[in-house]
Amino acid sequence: MKLTNIQINGRIQLAEIIDNEVFALDTSLTTEDIIRQGSFRSLEGLKKEKVDNPVYANLVSSEKVICVGLNYPKHTAGIKMKDPDYPVLFNKFRDSLIPHNDQIIIHEGEDTYDYEGELVVVMGKRAFRISKEEAEDYVFGYSIGNDVTCRDVQMRTGQWLAGKAMPTFAPLGPCIVTADEYNWRDKVIKSYVNGVLRQEGNTNEMIFSVADIIAYTARYIPLEPGDLIYTGTPSGVAMELGGYLKDGDVVDIDIEGIGLLRNTVRKDK
Repeated sequence: MKLTNIQINGRIQLAEIIDNEVFALDTSLTTEDIIRQGSFRSLEGLKKEKVDNPVYANLVSSEKVICVGLNYPKHTAGIKMKDPDYPVLFNKFRDSLIPHNDQIIIHEGEDTYDYEGELVVVMGKRAFRISKEEAEDYVFGYSIGNDVTCRDVQMRTGQWLAGKAMPTFAPLGPCIVTADEYNWRDKVIKSYVNGVLRQEGNTNEMIFSVADIIAYTARYIPLEPGDLIYTGTPSGVAMELGGYLKDGDVVDIDIEGIGLLRNTVRKDK
Protein backbone atom coordinates (compact mmCIF):
# COMPACT_ATOMS: atom_id res chain seq x y z
CA MET A 1 0.00 0.00 0.00
CA LYS A 2 0.95 3.63 -0.50
CA LEU A 3 -0.19 5.38 2.67
CA THR A 4 -0.21 9.11 3.34
CA ASN A 5 -1.67 11.72 5.66
CA ILE A 6 -3.76 14.60 4.36
CA GLN A 7 -5.53 17.51 6.04
CA ILE A 8 -9.32 17.69 5.91
CA ASN A 9 -11.22 20.34 7.87
CA GLY A 10 -8.28 20.94 10.18
CA ARG A 11 -7.66 17.31 11.08
CA ILE A 12 -5.24 14.67 9.87
CA GLN A 13 -6.82 11.99 7.70
CA LEU A 14 -5.24 8.73 6.59
CA ALA A 15 -5.32 8.25 2.82
CA GLU A 16 -4.16 5.79 0.22
CA ILE A 17 -2.56 6.66 -3.11
CA ILE A 18 -3.77 4.45 -5.95
CA ASP A 19 -2.63 5.13 -9.54
CA ASN A 20 -1.47 8.62 -8.51
CA GLU A 21 -4.88 9.51 -7.09
CA VAL A 22 -5.53 10.14 -3.40
CA PHE A 23 -8.36 8.41 -1.53
CA ALA A 24 -9.29 9.31 2.04
CA LEU A 25 -9.91 6.21 4.17
CA ASP A 26 -12.85 5.97 6.51
CA THR A 27 -10.86 5.71 9.74
CA SER A 28 -9.60 7.87 12.57
CA LEU A 29 -6.14 6.27 12.30
CA THR A 30 -3.09 8.03 10.85
CA THR A 31 0.07 6.61 9.29
CA GLU A 32 1.76 6.74 12.70
CA ASP A 33 -1.05 4.70 14.23
CA ILE A 34 -0.70 2.07 11.52
CA ILE A 35 3.07 1.93 12.01
CA ARG A 36 2.72 1.45 15.78
CA GLN A 37 -0.05 -1.08 15.30
CA GLY A 38 2.23 -3.05 12.99
CA SER A 39 -0.54 -4.29 10.72
CA PHE A 40 -2.59 -3.05 7.79
CA ARG A 41 -5.47 -5.42 8.51
CA SER A 42 -7.60 -2.69 10.06
CA LEU A 43 -7.60 -0.95 6.66
CA GLU A 44 -9.01 -3.87 4.72
CA GLY A 45 -12.42 -3.15 3.24
CA LEU A 46 -12.55 0.46 4.42
CA LYS A 47 -14.61 2.92 2.41
CA LYS A 48 -12.48 5.15 0.16
CA GLU A 49 -13.34 8.64 -1.05
CA LYS A 50 -11.36 10.33 -3.82
CA VAL A 51 -9.84 13.67 -2.82
CA ASP A 52 -9.05 16.27 -5.45
CA ASN A 53 -6.22 18.71 -4.71
CA PRO A 54 -5.29 17.13 -1.37
CA VAL A 55 -3.34 19.08 1.23
CA TYR A 56 -0.62 16.77 2.52
CA ALA A 57 0.40 16.50 6.18
CA ASN A 58 3.56 15.11 7.74
CA LEU A 59 3.73 11.32 7.49
CA VAL A 60 5.29 10.95 10.94
CA SER A 61 6.48 13.10 13.83
CA SER A 62 9.61 11.07 14.36
CA GLU A 63 11.67 11.07 17.52
CA LYS A 64 14.73 10.27 15.44
CA VAL A 65 15.58 11.42 11.92
CA ILE A 66 18.87 9.68 11.12
CA CYS A 67 20.75 10.54 7.94
CA VAL A 68 23.63 8.86 6.12
CA GLY A 69 26.31 10.85 4.33
CA LEU A 70 28.70 9.83 1.58
CA ASN A 71 26.85 6.65 0.58
CA TYR A 72 27.22 6.83 -3.22
CA PRO A 73 30.74 6.61 -4.74
CA LYS A 74 30.12 9.10 -7.56
CA HIS A 75 28.84 11.63 -5.04
CA THR A 76 31.85 11.25 -2.75
CA ALA A 77 34.15 11.61 -5.76
CA GLY A 78 32.21 14.64 -6.98
CA ILE A 79 32.70 16.49 -3.69
CA LYS A 80 36.32 15.28 -3.44
CA MET A 81 35.92 13.04 -0.42
CA LYS A 82 36.83 9.39 0.03
CA ASP A 83 34.39 6.54 0.43
CA PRO A 84 33.84 5.89 4.16
CA ASP A 85 34.68 2.67 5.98
CA TYR A 86 31.54 2.92 8.10
CA PRO A 87 28.20 4.65 7.56
CA VAL A 88 28.54 8.38 8.24
CA LEU A 89 25.62 9.25 10.52
CA PHE A 90 24.15 12.63 11.42
CA ASN A 91 20.67 13.73 12.35
CA LYS A 92 17.88 16.18 11.75
CA PHE A 93 15.01 17.03 14.07
CA ARG A 94 11.24 16.76 14.13
CA ASP A 95 10.79 20.36 13.00
CA SER A 96 12.98 19.64 9.99
CA LEU A 97 10.16 17.49 8.57
CA ILE A 98 7.75 18.94 6.02
CA PRO A 99 5.31 17.11 3.72
CA HIS A 100 4.89 16.97 -0.04
CA ASN A 101 4.04 20.40 -1.54
CA ASP A 102 5.17 22.32 1.55
CA GLN A 103 7.86 25.03 1.50
CA ILE A 104 11.58 24.77 2.18
CA ILE A 105 12.50 27.96 4.06
CA ILE A 106 15.91 29.51 3.41
CA HIS A 107 17.34 32.65 4.99
CA GLU A 108 19.34 35.77 4.24
CA GLY A 109 23.04 35.55 5.09
CA GLU A 110 23.85 32.22 3.42
CA ASP A 111 23.54 31.34 -0.25
CA THR A 112 24.70 27.72 -0.59
CA TYR A 113 21.41 25.87 -0.10
CA ASP A 114 21.52 22.42 -1.68
CA TYR A 115 19.17 19.53 -2.48
CA GLU A 116 19.82 15.80 -1.93
CA GLY A 117 17.28 13.26 -3.19
CA GLU A 118 17.24 10.13 -1.03
CA LEU A 119 15.47 6.86 -0.33
CA VAL A 120 14.09 6.95 3.22
CA VAL A 121 13.55 3.95 5.49
CA VAL A 122 10.57 4.10 7.86
CA MET A 123 11.09 1.82 10.84
CA GLY A 124 8.24 -0.44 11.92
CA LYS A 125 9.56 -2.10 15.08
CA ARG A 126 11.99 -1.29 17.86
CA ALA A 127 15.47 -2.25 16.72
CA PHE A 128 18.52 -2.37 18.96
CA ARG A 129 21.54 -4.63 18.66
CA ILE A 130 20.11 -6.60 15.75
CA SER A 131 21.95 -8.45 13.00
CA LYS A 132 22.31 -7.33 9.42
CA GLU A 133 20.50 -10.50 8.31
CA GLU A 134 17.33 -9.58 10.23
CA ALA A 135 17.51 -5.80 9.82
CA GLU A 136 14.99 -5.44 7.00
CA ASP A 137 12.39 -7.35 9.03
CA TYR A 138 12.15 -4.21 11.19
CA VAL A 139 11.17 -1.91 8.30
CA PHE A 140 7.60 -0.68 7.93
CA GLY A 141 8.13 0.90 4.52
CA TYR A 142 9.95 3.38 2.32
CA SER A 143 9.50 6.98 1.30
CA ILE A 144 11.27 9.81 -0.52
CA GLY A 145 13.34 12.45 1.25
CA ASN A 146 15.28 15.57 0.42
CA ASP A 147 18.28 16.13 2.69
CA VAL A 148 18.33 19.92 2.28
CA THR A 149 21.68 21.37 3.30
CA CYS A 150 23.28 24.77 3.77
CA ARG A 151 26.79 23.96 2.61
CA ASP A 152 28.73 26.92 3.98
CA VAL A 153 27.30 26.25 7.45
CA GLN A 154 27.82 22.48 7.09
CA MET A 155 31.49 22.84 6.22
CA ARG A 156 32.48 25.39 8.87
CA THR A 157 33.45 22.60 11.28
CA GLY A 158 33.86 18.83 11.26
CA GLN A 159 30.30 18.48 12.59
CA TRP A 160 27.58 18.84 9.95
CA LEU A 161 24.59 19.35 12.25
CA ALA A 162 24.03 23.11 11.93
CA GLY A 163 23.93 23.01 8.15
CA LYS A 164 21.66 19.97 8.00
CA ALA A 165 19.08 20.25 10.78
CA MET A 166 17.38 23.59 10.18
CA PRO A 167 13.56 23.71 10.19
CA THR A 168 12.02 22.47 6.89
CA PHE A 169 15.29 20.77 5.86
CA ALA A 170 13.81 17.24 5.74
CA PRO A 171 11.02 17.11 3.16
CA LEU A 172 9.39 13.66 3.19
CA GLY A 173 6.64 12.14 1.06
CA PRO A 174 4.35 11.96 -0.72
CA CYS A 175 3.65 8.56 0.85
CA ILE A 176 5.06 5.52 2.59
CA VAL A 177 5.12 2.39 0.46
CA THR A 178 4.76 -0.60 2.74
CA ALA A 179 7.73 -2.98 2.77
CA ASP A 180 5.62 -5.95 1.69
CA GLU A 181 5.08 -4.24 -1.67
CA TYR A 182 8.47 -2.62 -2.24
CA ASN A 183 11.94 -3.94 -2.93
CA TRP A 184 14.28 -0.98 -2.49
CA ARG A 185 17.03 -2.52 -4.61
CA ASP A 186 17.76 -1.32 -8.16
CA LYS A 187 15.50 1.73 -8.02
CA VAL A 188 16.23 4.90 -10.01
CA ILE A 189 16.48 8.18 -8.07
CA LYS A 190 16.13 11.47 -9.95
CA SER A 191 16.18 15.05 -8.70
CA TYR A 192 14.99 18.06 -10.67
CA VAL A 193 15.26 21.77 -10.00
CA ASN A 194 12.71 23.82 -11.94
CA GLY A 195 12.15 20.83 -14.21
CA VAL A 196 15.86 20.39 -15.06
CA LEU A 197 17.36 17.00 -14.21
CA ARG A 198 20.18 17.43 -11.70
CA GLN A 199 20.61 13.99 -10.11
CA GLU A 200 20.19 10.51 -11.54
CA GLY A 201 21.37 7.46 -9.67
CA ASN A 202 20.33 4.01 -8.60
CA THR A 203 19.95 2.48 -5.15
CA ASN A 204 22.14 -0.42 -6.27
CA GLU A 205 25.08 2.03 -6.18
CA MET A 206 24.89 2.42 -2.38
CA ILE A 207 28.13 1.77 -0.53
CA PHE A 208 26.14 0.60 2.51
CA SER A 209 22.86 -1.22 1.91
CA VAL A 210 19.64 -0.62 3.80
CA ALA A 211 20.43 -3.64 6.00
CA ASP A 212 23.99 -2.38 6.62
CA ILE A 213 22.71 1.02 7.67
CA ILE A 214 19.97 -0.25 9.97
CA ALA A 215 22.20 -2.78 11.70
CA TYR A 216 25.04 -0.29 12.17
CA THR A 217 22.75 2.47 13.45
CA ALA A 218 20.86 0.14 15.77
CA ARG A 219 24.10 -1.10 17.27
CA TYR A 220 24.43 2.28 18.98
CA ILE A 221 21.05 4.05 18.71
CA PRO A 222 17.75 2.30 19.56
CA LEU A 223 15.34 2.77 16.66
CA GLU A 224 11.62 2.99 17.36
CA PRO A 225 8.54 2.56 15.13
CA GLY A 226 8.20 5.65 12.92
CA ASP A 227 11.86 6.63 13.14
CA LEU A 228 13.39 7.60 9.80
CA ILE A 229 16.68 6.88 8.06
CA TYR A 230 17.66 8.99 5.04
CA THR A 231 20.03 6.65 3.21
CA GLY A 232 22.26 9.04 1.25
CA THR A 233 22.24 10.78 -2.10
CA PRO A 234 23.63 10.11 -5.59
CA SER A 235 25.87 12.53 -7.47
CA GLY A 236 24.62 15.73 -9.05
CA VAL A 237 24.04 18.03 -6.09
CA ALA A 238 24.71 21.76 -6.37
CA MET A 239 27.94 21.38 -4.38
CA GLU A 240 29.24 19.42 -7.39
CA LEU A 241 27.51 21.20 -10.27
CA GLY A 242 26.75 24.70 -9.00
CA GLY A 243 23.26 26.13 -9.10
CA TYR A 244 22.39 26.43 -5.42
CA LEU A 245 18.73 26.77 -4.46
CA LYS A 246 17.13 30.20 -4.46
CA ASP A 247 13.79 31.76 -3.68
CA GLY A 248 11.02 30.34 -5.87
CA ASP A 249 12.85 27.21 -7.01
CA VAL A 250 10.83 24.00 -7.28
CA VAL A 251 12.61 20.78 -6.26
CA ASP A 252 11.23 17.41 -7.38
CA ILE A 253 12.61 14.10 -6.14
CA ASP A 254 11.40 11.05 -8.05
CA ILE A 255 12.10 7.50 -6.88
CA GLU A 256 10.97 4.58 -8.97
CA GLY A 257 8.02 2.76 -7.45
CA ILE A 258 7.26 5.37 -4.77
CA GLY A 259 6.32 8.59 -6.51
CA LEU A 260 7.40 12.21 -6.64
CA LEU A 261 8.16 14.56 -3.74
CA ARG A 262 7.78 18.26 -4.63
CA ASN A 263 8.70 21.28 -2.53
CA THR A 264 9.09 24.96 -3.31
CA VAL A 265 11.87 27.12 -1.89
CA ARG A 266 10.93 30.35 -0.12
CA LYS A 267 13.34 32.90 1.31
CA ASP A 268 12.35 34.18 4.75
CA LYS A 269 13.01 37.88 4.78
